[in-house]
Amino acid sequence: MKKLLSVVIVLALTVALFAFAAGAEDDTIEVDLEYATGNIDIEYDDGKLICTTTGSDPWVSITVDEIDTSVYKFFTVRYSATEEVGSNNTYLQDTEVNTGYSGTAGTWAPHRMNGTADGAVHEVTYSIEDNFPKMVNTKLTGVRFTCCGAMDGVFTVESLVFSKNAPGGVSSDPEVQTVCFDVATTEGDTFSFRGWVVVAHDTIADLGYRIDNEDAVFSSLNERSAEVSAVIGSDPAKTNGFIVELNAADLSAGQHTVHVVVKTTSGAILDVNPEGQDGFVVTGTAAEPGTVPATEPETAPATGDMTVAVFAAVAVLAMGAAVVFMKKRAF
Repeated sequence: MKKLLSVVIVLALTVALFAFAAGAEDDTIEVDLEYATGNIDIEYDDGKLICTTTGSDPWVSITVDEIDTSVYKFFTVRYSATEEVGSNNTYLQDTEVNTGYSGTAGTWAPHRMNGTADGAVHEVTYSIEDNFPKMVNTKLTGVRFTCCGAMDGVFTVESLVFSKNAPGGVSSDPEVQTVCFDVATTEGDTFSFRGWVVVAHDTIADLGYRIDNEDAVFSSLNERSAEVSAVIGSDPAKTNGFIVELNAADLSAGQHTVHVVVKTTSGAILDVNPEGQDGFVVTGTAAEPGTVPATEPETAPATGDMTVAVFAAVAVLAMGAAVVFMKKRAF
């Protein structure tokens, strides 16, 4: 009897262990990358999907087996790129809402792979609810990624994993990837900040500035100006150029900290700083309220050609009025 009881206990423990292991495996689904199509050259190497750009609008679609998004609410792609990923988006396909990778709102999202064209492996995690809200509680049949925008660029998918929970330790939040300040003048009557910026895991929607702890002021300019071109040249990696100019006479007397900032398409507002530096300290010279200035206030310059110089914003702050010229380079 004791021997039989021992056998029963062993069998019960074995079944429990197998059930536990199966449950742990079910927490994630790793997609088989062998089932892919696209308008690029496709090769496979040790389970990796290698996509070489051969023309315009490069993309690759990976078939998945009706993954239930009410259970698997996140997916993570591990990838590498030798050139910047193209300007298209990441799309999802399912059995009901978007059966053909159409542009239906809520079924696609920005690819968030900017600034990672270094050949190294990177990760981006998407939330179905946050990034693809129309695809909640549906059955996914495919994922489409944008490949490298330049001819012969190689976009490699290392793995594609769906998970019930957000992967721990994986950050796919927007972040400033590369910054260059060609001009940073913090003394005199005019303060100028010029350069370019690349953001990873998102795209830039607006450029602007912030003074001290005041709200950021943004430009809506989408023209590529002659001044920005002169500063940042024609390098396609330098996708967003900026020019911020402030007058000392428009800032209240004393020291202030100026930050160049970007707003991403997901709504994140990021400071654009030189490495190891938290903004730029400048000195304002505006007279205190109720006093008579020694000289007449400077007249704002004419706007001129809208593609060359545009008032991006005029912010009336508690400390005084700051006039900024903002230019954003777009292709």
